[in-house]
Amino acid sequence: MRKKDDTDDMICARCERGTPLFTGDAVLCRQRGLVWATAHCRRFRYDPLKRVVHPAPPIPKLDFPELP
Repeated sequence: MRKKDDTDDMICARCERGTPLFTGDAVLCRQRGLVWATAHCRRFRYDPLKRVVHPAPPIPKLDFPELP
C-alpha cells in the first residue's frame, strides 16, 4: 500500500520491512541489514502505521460583541 509518490517520504523509517532500533537513527531492514533511518532503496513499501502524525494547531478563540 503506497501513500503517494514523494521521494522524501520513501525512507527506511517508514518502510514495511524496517524495524526501528532504540537509538532512533538506525533501522534494521530485512533486505539490507542495519541502515540509517533516512536511507532508502527500491524495495520500499509504505507502512501507514509507522507514520508520525503531528497534532493540529489550536483553534483560536473568537470574541463576539454582545448585542443590546
